[in-house]
This record gives sequence, C-alpha cells and structure tokens, in this order.
Amino acid sequence: MRYQEVSWWFWLASVICLATGLSYWPTGLLVLVGLTLIQVIYYSGIANKMTDFPVQVRAVYFLFTIAGFISPLGFVHWIQLFGTTAVVLFDYCPLARTLSLLPFNRNQPLSFQLLRQTLFALSTQHRIASDTLPNFVLPERRCTGEEVL
Repeated sequence: MRYQEVSWWFWLASVICLATGLSYWPTGLLVLVGLTLIQVIYYSGIANKMTDFPVQVRAVYFLFTIAGFISPLGFVHWIQLFGTTAVVLFDYCPLARTLSLLPFNRNQPLSFQLLRQTLFALSTQHRIASDTLPNFVLPERRCTGEEVL
C-alpha cells in the first residue's frame, strides 16, 4: 500500500465520500465533487502539462462524478466506488489502466497482448509490466503523480 503518498489519502477520502453518499448521506457525493475538483487543481499545479497522466485521471474521474448526478447515469457512482476501492485496497486503478490505452497515452500499437497486459497484470512495487514489453509501465505509477521509471 502507498500510505505515504497523498494520492492514496485522496482516494481513501473519495471511497468514504462515495460509500456514505450512496448509503445514507447523499451530501457525501457533493463532498466528493469538491474533493475531486481539489485533486484536479492539485495535480494540475504539480504537473508539467495539463495533459499529464495524473491530471487526466482526476479530470475524467471528476467528469464521471458529475455524470453520476444525471438520473439515468446514477450507476456511475457505484462503478466509481468499486474502482476506487480497488485503488485503495489493491493498488489497481481500472480508470488509469483504461486511459493508458488511448492513442495519446501509449507509445506502442494497440494489440491484444497490450490490452491483456494492461488490464490483467498485477500491480507491483515498481509497477513494471513485463520484460516482453520494454518501456511499458503500468499506469498506477503515473496515476499517483510520481515520475514514470
């Protein structure tokens, strides 16, 4: 776990907001909007560019949070709860892994091997995916705001 990193605490607070907002305190979802906006601003401030991966992750997460308030899209908050819980408990970021497959976030052609490696590789301390895919770093490292190895 990455208890020492501010990103982990942001995600933990997000899980708490989602869980309380979906169960008994709807205001928790409004607090999540504010918290997510703070994350976008925070990571924008430390990023070299607005297109840096940690900013992308927070911006898309913010958009999903807003989308969840639209009546037919309420299920999005449940997806966020499960995904964010995976980040906190298992250091597995489904959103970051999915975003890493977009053309402007990868440096190799999209293939079944890349898709499989990105979605199913275990998170490791160094988050290096495989010797068969040199230069490929799992997105969790980029999701935290740390330098990519």
